[in-house]
Amino acid sequence: MKYIRYMKLIREHINEKFQEESDPIEDLGIGSKYIYDNLKQGDMLRVKKSFMAGGKLTPVNIKESAIIRISDISRDFPIKDKTTISFEYEVPNKNYFCMSGIHFNFNFFVKHFEIV
Repeated sequence: MKYIRYMKLIREHINEKFQEESDPIEDLGIGSKYIYDNLKQGDMLRVKKSFMAGGKLTPVNIKESAIIRISDISRDFPIKDKTTISFEYEVPNKNYFCMSGIHFNFNFFVKHFEIV
């Protein structure tokens, strides 16, 4: 009971409204969802988990720990809640960059990318 009373005092003191099911990180406008919703051209992402990009005709395996730079982004893709990006990535053991693209949703973003 003492803990609950202290928490109420702290919450009142910092003058914030909390709900039992709220996520403080999301409430503050930071975290993965904020980053995903605000991706823009030029952002750099590190690949946490390998994935295939480029479609059926030109598939490309983007390896774990690769760095990609978003060259174009669209959220007007016909599939609900999907984001489409074109990106540049460095070809392993080469001195040049290639272009590719991918359609993905928030869950894919969290699983496969982190912001650099």
